[in-house]
Amino acid sequence: MEVLSKLQQARRVVQDFTVNTLAGIDGAFARLVYVASLRDLSSGRYEHQGLAALYPEGAVQQALELCHEQIFERILEMPLASLASLALHMPREITMDT
Repeated sequence: MEVLSKLQQARRVVQDFTVNTLAGIDGAFARLVYVASLRDLSSGRYEHQGLAALYPEGAVQQALELCHEQIFERILEMPLASLASLALHMPREITMDT
């Protein structure tokens, strides 16, 4: 029963984050950049103050990881022409060859 409760809680976090945060960000790539910016590169933990104030840390981590993966998968499923047009709108720092 506890596992089901954790899954339901994670689902609520995903819904909250999707409706109240991601819905205000236009485009899959912009959403990906935003969610990626919530992730600490050292620890791999996501930090979102609003969600952290409302939900348990484990549920927030699970939900943000799921959202991050789903957005990334949607981008991978886009036609190549769409991805090429995304590159035209990226900041120069992201598209520069090193």
